Formats: sequence, C-alpha cells, structure tokens
Amino acid sequence: MSPVSPAHLAARRAQLLKAARTCFARNGFHATSMQDVLSEARMSPGGAYRYFPSKEALVAAIATETLTEVSAALKALSEDGSTPGPDDMVAAVTSAIERLDALHDTAKLEIQVWAEAQRSPLLAEQFARAFADVERFMTEQVETYQGRGLIERDVPAGHIARVLIGLVHGFMVQRTLLQADTARFRDGLRALVAGPGRAPAPPSE
Repeated sequence: MSPVSPAHLAARRAQLLKAARTCFARNGFHATSMQDVLSEARMSPGGAYRYFPSKEALVAAIATETLTEVSAALKALSEDGSTPGPDDMVAAVTSAIERLDALHDTAKLEIQVWAEAQRSPLLAEQFARAFADVERFMTEQVETYQGRGLIERDVPAGHIARVLIGLVHGFMVQRTLLQADTARFRDGLRALVAGPGRAPAPPSE
C-alpha cells in the first residue's frame, strides 16, 4: 500500500473539522454525536478516528484553530517593525473574528467552547495553552505602550492585557446573542483604548 500524502491527510482533517463546525453550530455540542459529524463529513469511523479520537478532541481543535488565527492577525500588525496602537490591536482581533464568523459561525462556537471547557480538563488545558499565546502578545504590546507613556505604569501589563481580551470576548457575545453592529463595536473600542494624544480612527462606513 502506498503511503498517504501529507496533503491528503490535511484535507481529510479539514473535512472533519468543517463537518464538526456545521453540526455544532446547528445543534450544539451535547446534541451532536460523533456519528452525526461522520455522516456530515461522509467518512467512516475507521478513517476519522485516526485524526480525532473523540468529540472532545474535535472541540479542542476548533478552539485552538480560532485562537491561532487571532494570534496570527495580531502578529501581522507588527511584521514591518512598527508597534500597533491599542485601537489597531483590538480592531485586528475583532476583524479576524468577524471574518472567521462569516465562514464558520466562530463566535457561536467559541461561546460553546468556553462552557465546555468548564467540564473538560483536557479542553480547558488546550484552550489555556492557545489563549496564552494571544495574552503574551498583548502583554508585550501593553509594556511597549507603558514605556512610551501611552498607558500608566502603576498597573501590571498583564492585567491590562486581560481587560483588552475581555473586551474582545464581549464583542463575541454581542455578535452571537444580539446580532451587534460590528463596525460600531470596533469604533467604540478604538475610542476607549486610544491613549492620550491619539485620536480615534474615523468611524467605519
């Protein structure tokens, strides 16, 4: 038997994740079985379990991929050596979530992941590991702002980073439950986090 190519394996894994997102967004985690996911993906159990041994593993992969995308969007801001302002940083995250949400119902799924992580030590551990990458980047940026006098130094940078992340979580909740106007939400965040001497960006169209 000839070996299976990495491209084929990646495509099959992506097929399963797409099917899982569809099922979870439609029915929720608890009402969705692995058989539901397999049927949606049109795959056999033997072919699928090599990628994800359980429904919990699928949930963890979805959460990790979302945070990886958000982390990539943040890091892209400083690829040219510049330091993005707090408003630019928050706008980058909300824009990434908005883009992913249009493709995968990401906001709705992530809220379900948060609830599931309270019951699953494995999922909580994987989520925390992926979340740490985003928190680390934001903390480093806040430290830079503090060094430039844009943010007061009397509060630890990590505490401020957690607040900025909390604002993004609020964006996800409002997008899911209230069908919030995402452009207005971003404008509001930009105004809130703009430091002294920094004018907020013009309102979104």
